[in-house]
Amino acid sequence: PENKLGETSSFGLRFLANNLKGYDISVNYYRGRDKLPIQSSLTLWPHPQEPKIAQPFGSPALPQGPMVMDGKLEMIYPKMQVIGADMAGELPKVKVGTWAECALFIPEKVDMITNISTPLGQMNQTTTVLEDKPYLKFVVGWDYTFKDGTYVNFQYLHGFPFERGRDNLNDYFAFRLERKFLNDELKVTPIGFSIGIDDWSDVGENYGMVFNPEVSYSPQDNIELKLGAYLLHGKGKGFFSSIKDRDQVYFKAKMSF
Repeated sequence: PENKLGETSSFGLRFLANNLKGYDISVNYYRGRDKLPIQSSLTLWPHPQEPKIAQPFGSPALPQGPMVMDGKLEMIYPKMQVIGADMAGELPKVKVGTWAECALFIPEKVDMITNISTPLGQMNQTTTVLEDKPYLKFVVGWDYTFKDGTYVNFQYLHGFPFERGRDNLNDYFAFRLERKFLNDELKVTPIGFSIGIDDWSDVGENYGMVFNPEVSYSPQDNIELKLGAYLLHGKGKGFFSSIKDRDQVYFKAKMSF
């Protein structure tokens, strides 16, 4: 954005209610720019691929040989308003932790202008990449610790942080089971996975899954060692399925001072 106060400034408000019938509840408002950019302009122009092919003397000055296309993409941080609310607490009697967050996004419309240079002249096209229609994101979750120390966590999300627009929000489910041993020095996560659904009318062809088993060991309070993996699978064009060929095994070491 331009280096002007009205273009770069943002502000937010938050009201917090502590221990309202056993729950912590807050509402908030934000006006500013999104933290992720979006494309606003694309310029494409062709030129001969190197090396250049010499033209006979007196021939027309037309491009010779294979052509390649260069481009310039410009991006902006779109303006938007966000009205949100969240709560956290514990279900009585069953002692199950619960939380929920929701946010109504009200974006400004963003059009992308595409300019293409051709031998016949300039071609221009305008495409709406972000509509000025409000859309809602939310997450709800529950967790519980059994008497033997086994911990389970389940969450349902509608819309990932990088998803924008009413028609571009997908559904995600996440589950995690942990168990601690050796006076909590060793934590084993044999079951940890997330599932994304891109199209409920044809789930079998539009889903993605990521499995995340992990072992964590803390020999001291300030040292943590982790060994785990990301195993991906899916079909369709969703986020998880788009990276299904990028399985990973990782080792992390963390020391706090």
